[in-house]
Amino acid sequence: MGRPTFDHHDACLFESVIHLLHEAGRANYALTLSDERGAECVEEHASWVGSNRIWLLGEAGRHEEALAHAEALPPEIHGLTVGKAWTLEGMGRLHEALALLRADTELRASEVAELLIRHGRAAEAVAGCLALALALALALAEQHAASRRHAVRRG
Repeated sequence: MGRPTFDHHDACLFESVIHLLHEAGRANYALTLSDERGAECVEEHASWVGSNRIWLLGEAGRHEEALAHAEALPPEIHGLTVGKAWTLEGMGRLHEALALLRADTELRASEVAELLIRHGRAAEAVAGCLALALALALALAEQHAASRRHAVRRG
């Protein structure tokens, strides 16, 4: 029933249907609906369509296809690194997934922590987050000290 609205500007109904189909265990059907979208819709929602296609392919057990799709996408697609990592995890390649996430300086520490926690490595996840928090605190303290030194020189 919702098909006529799927290509509309905000695509909210389409996104909801995709998630409902996933929850019902119908990732392949969600992919079919995604493939039916017109070029204009895909272009307008390139990041969403690209990253969700990786996710749905992985959920459908089509990991190799998901990785190939991810490699064909432009690097600026939102969620690309995380999508690749979750796909690698689904293939049993946890070390590669972690290395990929850790190498991306744009990601939040929680992405690595979530993966570690899912694999029973909560202590490692917490330690990584604490190390990052300490590094940020030290960097902020250094910036504050430099700012004070600069103010004293000007004053």
